[in-house]
Amino acid sequence: MSVMERRADAVNRTVEEIRRIAGTKDVTRATLAEVEAVLIELAGQSELFPPAQFPVTAGRGGNIYHLAEDADHSFALYASAGAAGKAQPPHNHTTWAVISGVHGDEHNVFYARTDNGATPGRGTLRKTGERTVRRGNAVAFLPDDFHTIEVHGGGPTLHLHMYGRSLERLPDRVYFDSPAGDTYKRFMAKPEIFASLVEARELKAMLTDGRELALLDMREEGVFSERHLLFASSLPLSRLELRLDALVPRRSTRIALCDDDDGLAQRAAAKLRAFGYRSIAVLAGGVAAWAAAGYELFSGVNVPSKAFGEFVEHHDDTPRLPAAEVKAKLDAGDDIV
Repeated sequence: MSVMERRADAVNRTVEEIRRIAGTKDVTRATLAEVEAVLIELAGQSELFPPAQFPVTAGRGGNIYHLAEDADHSFALYASAGAAGKAQPPHNHTTWAVISGVHGDEHNVFYARTDNGATPGRGTLRKTGERTVRRGNAVAFLPDDFHTIEVHGGGPTLHLHMYGRSLERLPDRVYFDSPAGDTYKRFMAKPEIFASLVEARELKAMLTDGRELALLDMREEGVFSERHLLFASSLPLSRLELRLDALVPRRSTRIALCDDDDGLAQRAAAKLRAFGYRSIAVLAGGVAAWAAAGYELFSGVNVPSKAFGEFVEHHDDTPRLPAAEVKAKLDAGDDIV
């Protein structure tokens, strides 16, 4: 079983348990303590979260990767990858949240809002504590709690962030300009969410493991025909909505997306999540990485069916008829197709 599938199974079990804990009652700090224990257990399985599958894009302070989300956009789980020095100002969530560490250290400072909210766009904060989140521990927040984040250490970090509601549906979150408060602004009303990556070697194994897999190439058909993976289906991003349901009707299907490492696949992944697909990965490095790993690329279209026809022809010595003989059979009324 691939890392992608093992991770998905572990994530599904974790979210199911968290849903059991927090889904039928008002969430309190005692509730969140139970959620912490469950998330710590998942984060402790670091082999399920290899850094190569959750990289930080060059020039960014960090990336947020989607792991799970209920159909009603509740119980949303993300992997947050941070580069050294990444920092976020004091902000709230407007839903409950729990964070646990997989790789590296993420220092959190906690704040309580002390004003009464009477002045729009302004407020005051009071520091209430701090903690460095790493593998084996966690921190939890109620909707109105504030905290800062700063990545410590020399390498990229990865932490699991569990929320009561999807980050993409928390438009009222705010951040303050300073730890003391003062003015505040809207915070990441539309965050950029990524799909995790799958490396060429793992995708190669997935193609032959006997399990259902949709391998979709998001480039335009002309580019696709020049060189592509053998079993990839051409589904240009420009036609995604028109053809997706026919190609992948089951929302639980494993899906691997590929492109020229130009962002098309990640854009497609965001659309797929919006349509209810949940098991999505993007080929790391695009089709060039597939070739760099020593695997073959093919030109043309309908390559598998053509190859199959050629195999049958050679294996079974399919008779070859000259045009005149075919014409004679047609003229004679022979029963042929």
